[in-house]
Amino acid sequence: MKPKLVPNAGRVLKHAWSVRLMTLCLVTIVLEPVINTAAGLVVGQSIYVQLSTSALAGVFAIASIGARFVVQEKLREDVDGQPPEER
Repeated sequence: MKPKLVPNAGRVLKHAWSVRLMTLCLVTIVLEPVINTAAGLVVGQSIYVQLSTSALAGVFAIASIGARFVVQEKLREDVDGQPPEER
């Protein structure tokens, strides 16, 4: 079975909350070493800073999974690309 994109893939990338939350998760993961190093220079090595940045990335990841199941009105289109009002 070949993977296929949804008909409105551009709108999904632009408007979907799950994509936004996954992006925030990615940014948090990428910046985690920088935040930990900066916090280490200011207050010394703290396990709480490391745990909080990891927990923040986890919260964004879990929220993005939940956002995939929520109906978003800007993305609510039929498979053929027509809005529900035009059916």
